[in-house]
Amino acid sequence: MGASGGSSGGGSGTTVRHTSATIVSGNVTAQASGGAWQPLTGGPEITIAAATNDRVRLSHCGMIRFNTTYWDFAIVKGAGPSIVRYASTATSSPTAASEGHPALLTDPNFNPSLTVIRTWLVEANDLDAGNLRVQVVVRDTGGTRGILHASTNYPFYWELFNFGQ
Repeated sequence: MGASGGSSGGGSGTTVRHTSATIVSGNVTAQASGGAWQPLTGGPEITIAAATNDRVRLSHCGMIRFNTTYWDFAIVKGAGPSIVRYASTATSSPTAASEGHPALLTDPNFNPSLTVIRTWLVEANDLDAGNLRVQVVVRDTGGTRGILHASTNYPFYWELFNFGQ
């Protein structure tokens, strides 16, 4: 599940790069991860050209079923791929509670409505062949696994903006 994109003119002579994707190819159930954070198997990836010190913003709109799965987004690289930095913390470590991004945590007492998930200042280690790659990542705690909805009934939409330096 990839993303297509283009670029649009920004202010002050700066070009703002943009890529987005609406995914309707089918829901993805989180894999059993033994309590470890992992990229969602069969999940989407979105990529944008970037350089060190660029400011890249991720936003999304979609429905995620929590069940026993925690959700986050992460910069990834390599064939594995490996998680480089989490959206929840902007570091190589997940949240202290290891419950993922607060906007993706379902709790009957909260109504998360944040769609701008993170603006990263790109670091050299974030880049994979000149691109910033972002995937949905999960930590399953056993039991009924969560679902990323990505169907015609419940599309998953996300986008990256690269504002440059």
